[in-house]
Amino acid sequence: MILPPHVLRWLNGLCYWVLLSSDGSNCVCQSEFGFETEAQAKADFVWRFAIR
Repeated sequence: MILPPHVLRWLNGLCYWVLLSSDGSNCVCQSEFGFETEAQAKADFVWRFAIR
């Protein structure tokens, strides 16, 4: 499984995934909703963007 460049960010007690540009310098999009754990945010990111 290949994942595009991304990071997980915390804001106000919730974790959001952020999809980065191919060079990793710009935000392309981010999750609309925050997650209670990094594992939940990561699972949502993988579900949306994993290249199988």
